[in-house]
Amino acid sequence: MYKILNMLLLAEIVFTLIAFFLGVMIIHLIAKTILKLDGFIQRNKITYWSCLVIGVVAAGSIYISIS
Repeated sequence: MYKILNMLLLAEIVFTLIAFFLGVMIIHLIAKTILKLDGFIQRNKITYWSCLVIGVVAAGSIYISIS
């Protein structure tokens, strides 16, 4: 019984990490290709990536709380 619960917990953690990574990369690609923020990203790498990660975590939390 505990082995099944551990496997389900591991699968949930892996799925969450994959969804987080995909969310960050999709938003990054939108920022680079559609919004043309290459110059801003080069000048402000730490700020850009920090805000991107925090934004994805916040959006994911809101999405989970709504559903």
